[in-house]
This record gives sequence, C-alpha cells and structure tokens, in this order.
Amino acid sequence: MDVLFANAYLIALMPALAFGIVLALGRRAPGGGAYLPIASLAVGALWSIYLWFGIQNGAPLPEGSFLWAAGSVSIDFGFRIDGGGAVTLFMVSFVAMLIVTYAQGYMRGDPLYSRFFAYLALFSAAMLGFVMSSNLLLLFACWELIGLMSYALIGFWYHKPEAAKACKKAFMATRIGDLGLTIAVVLLYREAGSLDLQVIFEKVASGVVSQQMAFWVAMALFWAAVGKSAQFPLHVWLPDAMEGPTPVSALIHAATMVAAGVFLVWRTYPIFAVTADFALFPYCAPFWVALIGGFTAIFASTMAIVQDDIKRVLAYSTISQLGYMMLGLGCGALFAGMFHLLTHAFFKACLFMGAGSVIVGTHHVQDMRRMGGLYKKMPITFVTFVVATAALCGIGIPGVGGTAGFFSKDAVLAAAKASPYPDAPGQLLYWMAQLGAFLTAFYMARCVWLTFFTKPRDAHVYEHAAETPRCMTTPLIVLSVFALLGGFAGGYLKDFVEGHQGYVVEASPDAWLAEHGVVAQHDAEEAVHAEHAAHAYVERASFLCAAAGIVLAVLLFGGGPAKADAMVRWPGVAFVHRLLVNKYYLDDLWAAGIRVLVWFEILLARFDWSVVDGLVRGVGGATLWLMRWAWDFDRWVIDKAVEAFAWVVYGAGETLRQTQTGQVHTYLLVTGAAAVAGILAAVWGSLWTFAWVGGACLLAALAWRTSGGRWYV
Repeated sequence: MDVLFANAYLIALMPALAFGIVLALGRRAPGGGAYLPIASLAVGALWSIYLWFGIQNGAPLPEGSFLWAAGSVSIDFGFRIDGGGAVTLFMVSFVAMLIVTYAQGYMRGDPLYSRFFAYLALFSAAMLGFVMSSNLLLLFACWELIGLMSYALIGFWYHKPEAAKACKKAFMATRIGDLGLTIAVVLLYREAGSLDLQVIFEKVASGVVSQQMAFWVAMALFWAAVGKSAQFPLHVWLPDAMEGPTPVSALIHAATMVAAGVFLVWRTYPIFAVTADFALFPYCAPFWVALIGGFTAIFASTMAIVQDDIKRVLAYSTISQLGYMMLGLGCGALFAGMFHLLTHAFFKACLFMGAGSVIVGTHHVQDMRRMGGLYKKMPITFVTFVVATAALCGIGIPGVGGTAGFFSKDAVLAAAKASPYPDAPGQLLYWMAQLGAFLTAFYMARCVWLTFFTKPRDAHVYEHAAETPRCMTTPLIVLSVFALLGGFAGGYLKDFVEGHQGYVVEASPDAWLAEHGVVAQHDAEEAVHAEHAAHAYVERASFLCAAAGIVLAVLLFGGGPAKADAMVRWPGVAFVHRLLVNKYYLDDLWAAGIRVLVWFEILLARFDWSVVDGLVRGVGGATLWLMRWAWDFDRWVIDKAVEAFAWVVYGAGETLRQTQTGQVHTYLLVTGAAAVAGILAAVWGSLWTFAWVGGACLLAALAWRTSGGRWYV
C-alpha cells in the first residue's frame, strides 16, 4: 500500500500537533501561531485530493487500526476513508484552511491571538478524526472533543457575559444530545459485541441486532445529531453561538460542528435503513429524521426573517439548511443530503466570513439597520456575499444549471417530492421544504438589501466603512468560486461516493430480508424514475419560490426598513412579529427549564446536605462520642483500676519493707506470733482466727518498729 494511504491518519494528527506546538510557543510560533495550523490544513487538503484520486483509480481504501485496550475483549482505534470520507476530508481541510487564513485579519491585535489559532487547529483535528473513524470508540472520542472545542471557542471572549452564557448554553444543549450517542454505543456494543462499524452493520443487516433494537439505536443516534446539528428542539444554542469571533461562527456553521451530526446520520445509515418499513411509516426511523429535518427547515426560516443582526440571520439560515440535509437523508437520498452538506460548507463559510468582513469594515457594527449602501465601500465583500447568497437561495435556470445550491437543494427537494412515504406525509415533507425555500430567498434578499443597497442609515458608519485586508478578501473570492461553480461537479461526486463505499453490508440469507431486499430494489428502481420525473417540476417550483421571495423582499425593504416597520404596527402582524422576535418563546422556555433544573439541583443538594450528609455526620458524631466515652472509661476506670492495683502492691511492698529491720529479736517475735496463729488456727480450725491473730501480730510488729523497740512484750 502507498505510504500516503497507510498513514492517512496524519491528516487529522497534523493539526493536533500544530495545536500543541502553538500552545507551547505562543506568540513565538511562526506567524504568531497562525502559520502552523494553516500549513497543516493545507497539507491535509492536498493529501485528501491525493487519496481521492487514488481511490478513484482503484487503490485499496486507506485504513488501519491501533490497539487501545487488550484483554478478554480487545478494543482498537481504527480509521477507514471511503469515497464520502475523502470528499468530506477535503471539504473540512480546505474550508478550515481558508477560515484560519481569514482569521489572521479578523483577530489582529487580540491579546489571545496565538491561543485562538491553537484552538482552531484542535477543533479542525477533531472533525477530521471524526470523519475518518471506523469504530465507535474513536468516533465518540472525536465527537466529544468537537463539543469541548466549540465550548472553548464560542466563549473565547469570556470577558463578555453574553459569550460566557452562550458557551455554557451550547455545552448543555449538546451534552443533552450526546447522551443519545452514549446510549447508542452501549446498546450496539451489547448487541453486536463489537465497536467496529463494519461488524455492526453486518450484524444489523443479518438480524443479530433486531429491528426493534435497531430502531431505538437509530433514534438515539439521531438524537445525538439533533444536538450537534441544531435541529428542533435542541436548536436554541446555535444563534447564541454568534457571540464568539466570526471565524469561529464560520467554522462551526460550515465545516465542523454542525456538519458532524449530519455526517453521523449519513455514516450510520445502514442502522436506520433496516427500520425502513414504509408501510408503517410512524415506526420508521428515517421518517422521523425527515420530519424533524423538514420542520426545522421551515421553523428556523420563519425566525430568520425578523433578525436585524447580520450574523443571527445566517445562524438561523444554518439551522434551516441543516434541516434540508436531514430531510434528504430521511427520504433515503443519501447523496443529496451529503451533497448539500458539501455545497453548504462553501457558501455558508463565504457568507459568515463576508458578514465578518462587513463587521470589521464598519468597525464592529452588526445591526443591519445601521448599514446601507456598502456595495460602494466594500465591492469585493459585496460581490462574494451576493454570489454566496445566490447559492444559498438555490438560484439557477431550470433545465440549464446555476449555483451550487441550485443543484444540491433541488436534489433534496426532488427526493422529498419522490419520497417513498405515503401521499399525505410525503407531500407534507415536500411542501415544508418548498416553503422553506421561499422564506430563504426572502430573508437573504432582505439581508443583502439592508446591508449593501438602500440609502445609508447611519452616516458615521458609512463614512468610516472600508474594504478589509487581502488576507480576508482572498478566502472570500475562493469560496465564492466554489459556491458558484461547485454544483456542476454533482454528477461526478455522486458516482465517486456511491461507487467507493467503505462499509459494504453483505446480503442476508434470511428469507424475510431477502424478500425485503427484492422489494427494496424494486422500490429503488421506481424511486429513481420518480426522482427524475420530479426534478423538472422541482426546478421550476424552486425557481418561482426563490423569485417570489426576492421580489417580496425588494418590495418591502427596497426603500429601507420603514415600510416593514409600518406593517409591524398592524394588530395581526404585530402579534406574529412579536412571536418571531421572541423566537416562539422557546428561549424563555429553555431558560425556565434551566431554572427548574437549577432549583431541582439545589433541592437535591440540600437533601444531600441535610439527609444523606446529615446521616453520615450523625453516624460520625455518634462514633466520635462513643470513642470519647470509651476513652474516658478506659482512662478513669480501666487505667485507674490498674493503677490502684499497682499502688496496693507498691504500698504492700513498702509496708513489708518496713519489717526488714535487721534485728533478730524482731524476727523472732514475728515468727513466734505466726506460730501461735498457726496453732490457734489448727486448734480452732478457723481461717478468720488466723487472720485476726496474724493481723494482731503484724500490728504489734509495726508498733514495735514505730516505737523504735522501746517496749517489750
């Protein structure tokens, strides 16, 4: 195997090493810390292209494993790069490289300049490692590292209270979602006995993992994707993530974090597919993916139309476009969902960096109401922003072609139109997506018009506005080219991705699955014809929706926001506007839920302190009291009894010592007295007599000794 194929894991390892070096050297690192991440990502992008063409020419897929734990069960870290993985690796590396290059101008003068680039490098490394993971252990580790780095980067300007709150909110929301991945990993390991994706997919397809279990695993995986890819109802963290620096917003919204959830569903789709009994669609995991995705697409679009912060408009746009990706995957159009993920990365990165260019060029103004007329002041930013907006709206000529979004979004819409679900659910999915396309064109045309056209509404902002440095505009130009022309590569990419899958599931000999496979193949053939038939209709409908959205935006905002502001004062419109501005009060509901959670945590803490800890403290106090009582008893009873015995012995010894006078007549007197006592005891047979006589003799001897022998018996 080619050495570059065998060591393809270095694509992810190089940015991780750049992180360590930049963090250690700080400002002393090349370029103040920017050059090493840029170089590592550039090499990774070129390496991905090499792998891409090598795989296309028939080279074996790059893969390998490293032993992590050995015992009764061995667990490896493994990587495998198939067609979809190679394309995604290139997208992540290339877009991240352009964003890091752009960040040199945006972050110029920041006191934590080098740390910022170190974080960007590790963030990119985590995403690259996630894409090439071939087992759930490495996938889970990279998934969690992505969440950790997003927390660090969203709250990078931690001195701002809004940024500190935003990073905590993102961390909590994504942790709620990550619980799903944890459950899925545990269940799959228990059912399949392995963490390797190929083994898991084979056992799922063969029925070792039951359909019911596969359904719950799929829903757990999707719940994890809902958190990372900001789908309803865990979307609330993404708009607040705009408090981070704009390069972070571009990286999160285009190439890394939010893409991870979509890629997770795409990579693990064999688990979703076995639950796809379309006759019973409510129990089919892909249907719920499509339904949540379609709802999120239109739901986020409604909130984007009332945002005045240019970055928040793009944030809600990202949520909506991620919904489109999930819709495509849920309808079984795996390449459509993946293709929209790739094209979205280019035009959304261009849009976010274009917004950052506007913010820097206007000296950190983000409110579109204070802008206007900037196309004269910032021509490069204006042109690239408009091109990326056209791609986002899917602008193109039906039957001919258009921007990248024209191809990828229409592929998703066509999949929804020709979905295998029953009529009512299928039509619901399609019309939600089509309405979302209309709203997308409306709010993006509003954004462009208020920012670059109309008369300047703040003279100070307009007079001091200027084009940004070349290090910021060059990435915009490159990304706008991809946003404009990238869609024409869709046919080639589809053949490449579908023709070089890294996880092949063999057909099961089981009769039911074999029969299901025949039916599925027949349905797939019909779906291809239905999708081709739907494309022409979808292209025309999408064109009309986009045109209608743009025309309506120009009519309402062509002269500035005054006309729309007047409409907002209408009673019915005012209610809807207030509802949208307050984001359907979901953030308030989230805050209330957090307060309830905090209250519950405080209650648990008090219960722990008062009851659990109180019981422990009580047992400890009782033990201490018992110990002290035992100590006192030992000291005043046991020890004193021993001491008293010792004193008695000592006193008896002292007393007996007094009888040792050295005088013979004294010894004779005592001996005689003892003899008399013995005789009396023998005669009377009484021990008491012996004791009394002996005592009397002893007292007489003591008296004799005390008197100094001056009296005689």
